[in-house]
Amino acid sequence: MDVWHAVKIIDQGFHEGINDLAGSNANALETVLSDNEDDLLRLGREAAAAALAPLLWAAAVGETWNTTRAAEFLKVTRQALYKRAQSGSILALPGRGTSEFPVWQFDPETRLVRHIVGSIVGAFRSADDQVSPLVIASWATAPNVRLEGLSPAQWINDGRDENAVLTAARRAARGLAS
Repeated sequence: MDVWHAVKIIDQGFHEGINDLAGSNANALETVLSDNEDDLLRLGREAAAAALAPLLWAAAVGETWNTTRAAEFLKVTRQALYKRAQSGSILALPGRGTSEFPVWQFDPETRLVRHIVGSIVGAFRSADDQVSPLVIASWATAPNVRLEGLSPAQWINDGRDENAVLTAARRAARGLAS
């Protein structure tokens, strides 16, 4: 579907949703809404950003599996998956009511998490222990000049030298820290 047609449909849905909510909550809204049109415009822009942010992040990080799918693939419990995400041996992204796991980190032949993933997460966490997993995931799917223009995920999936990916991760992480 054309982007602008999709935006038009999203806009229609937004208007329908806001009219429904405002109609059923008009009295409550009257007490909290500002009379300042600039404040109201800002509120509308923030709502648009909040609505589209998950779609933009999904485009940036590529295909993901939710917790249930990732746990089934790895044949582990959800709790084990959570512990691995906390330790940094797997990359978990915040989702709506679940975590999302970028698919590139799974080896379809061995049904394991590729061992390089923990090293990549570790490189970023060493530079900034509060680094967002979304930053790591978007780095992993973006073209990288140090990897012949391939994304780190493509490089790994092609079975190329993982040391090159780790070097690129360390450089990117240092760039975040400075």
